[in-house]
Amino acid sequence: WSDFVIAKMAGWFNALGFVWLPSVKYIMSKFRWSQSYTLLCVLNVVIIAIVMTKSLELQILGFTLLSFGRLLLFSCHHAYLIDVFGMGSFGTLNGISSFIAAILGFSSYPLQLLGLRTNYAISFIPIGVMVLLVA
Repeated sequence: WSDFVIAKMAGWFNALGFVWLPSVKYIMSKFRWSQSYTLLCVLNVVIIAIVMTKSLELQILGFTLLSFGRLLLFSCHHAYLIDVFGMGSFGTLNGISSFIAAILGFSSYPLQLLGLRTNYAISFIPIGVMVLLVA
């Protein structure tokens, strides 16, 4: 694992996520926003469960589902902003949401270090709740 095989696999699977375009197009045209986002949340919970396993074969399935989930997330997010707020506000709202996502992304590493330096089992719960409340 010292050659970062997991990180390399994730990069390849995310780069090939465009193969899911017909499925994402079908979901976005067939379902309402609430149904699409519910499907996305369930998919992410499944991905987390798969990633927590020790099986490399399941990890590959997890990366495959992650590439689908990322395409669905960004497609739903951008289409939702345009549909609800219009094209005139899209750039501003997309910039604000990207900024918030970047701040949360940059804060994840220090928060993980904090969780690992304290009681491992309990400290991730308040950190997760804090990130959820900030978002």
